[in-house]
Amino acid sequence: MDAARPQKVIALHQPVYLPFAGFFRKMARADAFAFLDFVQLSKQSWQVRNRIKTREGPLWLTVPVYVKGKHDQLIRDVRVAEGPWRRKHRDAIRQSYATAPHFADYAGFFDDVYGREWKWLVELNLHLIDGLRRFLGVETPAVDVKGMTFAGTKTDLVVDICKRLGGTAYLSSDGEAAYIEKEKFEAAGLRQSYLGWEPTPYPQLFGDFVPNLSAIDVLFNCGPASLDVIMGEPPGKP
Repeated sequence: MDAARPQKVIALHQPVYLPFAGFFRKMARADAFAFLDFVQLSKQSWQVRNRIKTREGPLWLTVPVYVKGKHDQLIRDVRVAEGPWRRKHRDAIRQSYATAPHFADYAGFFDDVYGREWKWLVELNLHLIDGLRRFLGVETPAVDVKGMTFAGTKTDLVVDICKRLGGTAYLSSDGEAAYIEKEKFEAAGLRQSYLGWEPTPYPQLFGDFVPNLSAIDVLFNCGPASLDVIMGEPPGKP
């Protein structure tokens, strides 16, 4: 790698539903972030569900989607199924966080989200991610890769995307360690590192701290201090 070339860290991720806090640390640590909506949907994955904290403990919120006969469909082609899920998700969020210190600051956005009809899963997820990114103050630009074609699968695909986006380094999620071939990054002249996610405890409702919930949990509880918490800083005194 050319030592004089400025470093440009690329991070990639599927557009997931109400992402957990580590998703936004990954985004904040990158110089450019691209969404992989052109890969296959994984059933019962973070792409369609996430957890919030209720008085009874963690609760899954799952978006129903059409999957019958669509085993190989790409994320961008997944349609949201009909049903009362929007009301259920809105009510669960309101019942769980109505007394959180900063709920009122952001509640209107979520009321609007769940008041709309959504045809495509990717549009719902990207809208939520963009709102959360703005509330948290994450300034990393999202790169639009629509219309671009990339070669390969797994590591080869990631390397090709990084090169096409002018990257010099790739920031991996910890879960990618199962298939990342580091030697391919080295051969391409790219640095590669892992996020190394460790959740920082912060004040929550309903008892002991539960890690790795949707980022709305830290947002409603910590408000403007949320990004500092996500980046590893202990929460300040109220």
